[in-house]
Amino acid sequence: MDNSVKPSYASIPSSIERTVYRLALLSPTPVTFNGKLCLPEPPKNVTLGSSVFRKFVCDPSCDACCMILPGPITLDYIPSELQALPVRPEGEREFKPDIIVVNDREFEVFSTVKPLYGCPFLTVQKECGGKGCELWPNHPLECWAAYKIQIQKYKEGSIILKRPPSRAWRWTIPPKCTYPEVSPEEMTVELTSDLDILTRYLSWARYFEIPTILPRIIDLVGAMIYQPNPEIFRRPFIVDMNNPSVYRYTV
Repeated sequence: MDNSVKPSYASIPSSIERTVYRLALLSPTPVTFNGKLCLPEPPKNVTLGSSVFRKFVCDPSCDACCMILPGPITLDYIPSELQALPVRPEGEREFKPDIIVVNDREFEVFSTVKPLYGCPFLTVQKECGGKGCELWPNHPLECWAAYKIQIQKYKEGSIILKRPPSRAWRWTIPPKCTYPEVSPEEMTVELTSDLDILTRYLSWARYFEIPTILPRIIDLVGAMIYQPNPEIFRRPFIVDMNNPSVYRYTV
């Protein structure tokens, strides 16, 4: 790694810090980010909420999340993701090298800044009149997972769920996303998309060398693609952090 590379956006809130915090919520071991402990202690279990088995529907005319998602904040790629971009943005939108420290080890990432309102990549005009992301389908993980797969603190552990923005009522552009129940056939498509996001989280965890329970979660969700059961879709289940082969459904 080039030791001359210095953090470019030290004063800007980091979406990488948020992502590492979420990975800490899925890790059986303590995780630090830039010398700061993410959690007082590792979670004891991970709940896969029943909302995961709902469908995330984004109105194609809506760009509220892209416009209002609280900024300024960094948008980031790990090296393998940046290399996968067909065209790399240049100028003020360039993803510049940055150094972060996870568990006392340095890692290179690539970051740019999303301003307070709007997004420099929201440039594609859709036929329906809305705007789309020019980085899609390789948009940053923070953008991709927002309101589709969320990872949060929950009781003595963590929870993976889907939910709309908690303060959307304050947004000047109200979001139009919905989360309807779906048939087992539709759920196969939805869970495949969710698996893509969880797999991307796993690639970040492996890059930062953070052990997580994600492989087990991915296996469980993947199994439901091939054996869809409407009753399971309505019942969250809990995976034990220290013995991930054990899981139980909640009442």
